[in-house]
Amino acid sequence: MAQYLLRDGTQVTVSSDPTSFDVLTYQTMSGEAVHAVLTMKAERDILRSVDLGRLVALSDDLSVFNSAVVA
Repeated sequence: MAQYLLRDGTQVTVSSDPTSFDVLTYQTMSGEAVHAVLTMKAERDILRSVDLGRLVALSDDLSVFNSAVVA
Protein backbone atom coordinates (compact mmCIF):
# COMPACT_ATOMS: atom_id res chain seq x y z
CA MET A 1 0.00 0.00 0.00
CA ALA A 2 1.36 3.38 -0.99
CA GLN A 3 0.97 6.50 1.11
CA TYR A 4 0.12 9.67 -0.81
CA LEU A 5 0.26 13.28 0.31
CA LEU A 6 -2.54 15.14 -1.45
CA ARG A 7 -2.26 18.78 -2.46
CA ASP A 8 -4.31 19.97 0.54
CA GLY A 9 -2.00 18.17 2.99
CA THR A 10 -4.26 15.15 3.51
CA GLN A 11 -2.52 11.78 3.62
CA VAL A 12 -4.20 8.73 2.12
CA THR A 13 -3.10 5.13 1.73
CA VAL A 14 -4.06 3.53 -1.57
CA SER A 15 -3.00 0.24 -3.17
CA SER A 16 -2.05 1.87 -6.48
CA ASP A 17 1.42 1.87 -8.04
CA PRO A 18 2.96 5.33 -7.50
CA THR A 19 4.96 5.09 -10.73
CA SER A 20 1.64 5.46 -12.57
CA PHE A 21 1.13 9.01 -11.27
CA ASP A 22 2.84 12.39 -11.30
CA VAL A 23 4.30 12.32 -7.78
CA LEU A 24 7.47 13.27 -5.95
CA THR A 25 8.60 10.49 -3.62
CA TYR A 26 10.44 11.20 -0.37
CA GLN A 27 11.29 9.25 2.75
CA THR A 28 10.16 10.13 6.24
CA MET A 29 12.60 10.06 9.15
CA SER A 30 11.34 6.54 9.90
CA GLY A 31 12.21 5.41 6.35
CA GLU A 32 8.64 5.23 5.05
CA ALA A 33 8.08 6.33 1.43
CA VAL A 34 5.53 9.09 0.89
CA HIS A 35 4.40 10.14 -2.57
CA ALA A 36 3.54 13.83 -2.79
CA VAL A 37 0.97 14.46 -5.52
CA LEU A 38 2.15 17.14 -7.95
CA THR A 39 -0.89 17.80 -10.15
CA MET A 40 -4.67 17.96 -9.95
CA LYS A 41 -4.88 15.23 -12.60
CA ALA A 42 -2.65 12.90 -10.56
CA GLU A 43 -4.72 13.53 -7.44
CA ARG A 44 -7.94 12.82 -9.29
CA ASP A 45 -6.50 9.64 -10.83
CA ILE A 46 -5.25 8.38 -7.44
CA LEU A 47 -8.62 8.96 -5.80
CA ARG A 48 -10.43 7.33 -8.73
CA SER A 49 -8.21 4.25 -8.39
CA VAL A 50 -9.85 3.40 -5.05
CA ASP A 51 -12.14 0.38 -5.38
CA LEU A 52 -15.34 1.84 -3.91
CA GLY A 53 -17.21 -1.42 -4.43
CA ARG A 54 -14.84 -3.15 -2.03
CA LEU A 55 -15.30 -0.38 0.55
CA VAL A 56 -19.07 -0.71 0.31
CA ALA A 57 -18.81 -4.48 0.69
CA LEU A 58 -16.69 -4.01 3.81
CA SER A 59 -19.26 -1.62 5.27
CA ASP A 60 -21.92 -4.31 4.77
CA ASP A 61 -19.89 -6.72 6.92
CA LEU A 62 -21.50 -6.20 10.33
CA SER A 63 -18.81 -8.23 12.08
CA VAL A 64 -16.41 -5.35 11.41
CA PHE A 65 -18.68 -2.97 13.30
CA ASN A 66 -19.56 -5.45 16.02
CA SER A 67 -15.90 -6.01 16.81
CA ALA A 68 -15.15 -2.28 17.06
CA VAL A 69 -14.36 -0.97 20.52
CA VAL A 70 -16.01 2.31 21.47
CA ALA A 71 -13.75 4.56 23.53
